[in-house]
This record gives sequence, structure tokens and C-alpha cells, in this order.
Amino acid sequence: MKALEATRTVTDGGHVEPLWSTYMDDPVVRPLLPAFAKALDERVKRMGLMLSAGDFVELARLAHMVRGAAGSYGYSQIADLAGAVETGARAGTQASTITPLVSELAAMGAGVSAAVASIDPNFAEWNSLNLE
Repeated sequence: MKALEATRTVTDGGHVEPLWSTYMDDPVVRPLLPAFAKALDERVKRMGLMLSAGDFVELARLAHMVRGAAGSYGYSQIADLAGAVETGARAGTQASTITPLVSELAAMGAGVSAAVASIDPNFAEWNSLNLE
């Protein structure tokens, strides 16, 4: 399978388009993508909570974690967006400016999950488990 990248993951009809890692064909990285997808979903949800609570220190920390992991797993567009959230949170940017960025991260995370689910039939069941 040729690795593809999408710039938008949700079409107008609400269908989630898979967002592929640039390392999708890498035999070392590919098996790690389900855990990355689950962690990304959990961290982005937590980022939304921190944004709502006005905890910009924790928001910046979580964005930094997402940025590093996304870059390592071949999702540069997620890393770039998480970097913008981190920068905004550290600079004290208004929540109304950061909110759409976190929403876009959530949409991209759904695209990552869609991509992983398309190559791992057990992902949906595995992803529903609470591993914390």
C-alpha cells in the first residue's frame, strides 16, 4: 500500500477520511500505530478539557507531547498543528483562537483512527478498552 497523506479528514457529509502516516509501509512503525491512535485520541480529549478549564500550562504540555509523538509516527501535519496549540497556550493566546486548532486535531485524530482501523480489523475493539 502506498502511504498517502490527507490534508482534511472529515468530508462535508461527516464521513471520516483515513489520514495515513508517511511511515505506514514501515514494518517497525506500522504495528505501533494503533497505540499511537488511541493515545492521540485520549490526549486531544484531555487538551479540550484543559482548554475549557483555562489550564494553559497543561494544555501546552499535552500539545508538546502530541507534537513529538505525531512527528515520530509520520504525521507532520498533526505535529505542526499541535505545535501551534503549544505556542498559543504558552503565549497566553485567547481560548477562542486555540479552540478551532484543538477541534482540527480531533478531526485529524479521527482520520488516524480510520486509517488504523482499515488495516487492523481488531482496532475498533481494542480502541474501546480503557488501558489507563
